[in-house]
Amino acid sequence: MKRRSQLEFPESGSGLVRRPVLITGVMRSGTSVLAQLIGTMQGVELFYEPWTFMMIPVFHDQGAIETKAAGMNLRKFCEETMLHSLMGRNLNSRPGDFSAYPNYLAAAEVKRRWRNVRSREDVRRRLKSNPRTLVIKSSNLQPYYEFLFASLPDLRIIHIQRHPGDVAASTQRKGWYSESGLSRPESMPVRILNKSRAPYFLDDTEAERFIRYGNFERGLLAWTSLMNKHIALKKKLRLGRSQMLELSYEELTGDPAGTLKDLEHFLRLKRSPRSVKFLRKIKRKPGAAKISAERLIPADRNKFHRLMHEAGYCCG
Repeated sequence: MKRRSQLEFPESGSGLVRRPVLITGVMRSGTSVLAQLIGTMQGVELFYEPWTFMMIPVFHDQGAIETKAAGMNLRKFCEETMLHSLMGRNLNSRPGDFSAYPNYLAAAEVKRRWRNVRSREDVRRRLKSNPRTLVIKSSNLQPYYEFLFASLPDLRIIHIQRHPGDVAASTQRKGWYSESGLSRPESMPVRILNKSRAPYFLDDTEAERFIRYGNFERGLLAWTSLMNKHIALKKKLRLGRSQMLELSYEELTGDPAGTLKDLEHFLRLKRSPRSVKFLRKIKRKPGAAKISAERLIPADRNKFHRLMHEAGYCCG
């Protein structure tokens, strides 16, 4: 039998991306507001929900991509993303978008990139004199911490949580966990069980229960599943304070100035005048009213109450 050639995955080792940052949390927990604030800090290159960064861990978890190839692709994606950003490519100028570059970059800086940064060598030289931090915002990635840290050993994660009653009420209003919401082309990947859909981050047992719940209870189950994975994997991987910063939506909106100080300490980055201006836009919102988890089956309800306590929220 003829021997097949071996596929290699050469990597540049260029050092374009050092100590990248992932902002994550259960969706509707404040990841977007947090990302907007971090994007205003000095030295940040911010990217909102890049599909490839989310899907590589998902495909790897499903066995669709071999581990070595998945890790290489994730690192290569980060490198190419930084490269294109510093060369001024693919900048979003659409007014009103969170990711629009005028929210974070002055027009003069964009022009400097277009004029002076033309090659990878130009990018390397620029990073030596003006270091930049790649920050990616992508929700619901808690189940993939192990793969993410194995692929990006110097990764730092900022995790934000929010009261599950607010999370479930918000997803219910948006219809994201309804059958029609999960059927939209722009929706998240889904699991198909008996012609019904469930979010990709649930395991098969959770997905079977998910399809029997109403939309509010689906939101509670999603919060329970993701928070459980977050806490379990943080303990398993022994993630320390230099690797993970945990915040809450209630802290962010109640004391945005204090949250900015915590971010400066964790990221070793400084605020900018845009940061101070953005703080004024962060408004405190009423806390969750009492919620009932009685419609969850006992196993889900017990886990939900345990995680409520672990997350610092009182039950009821």
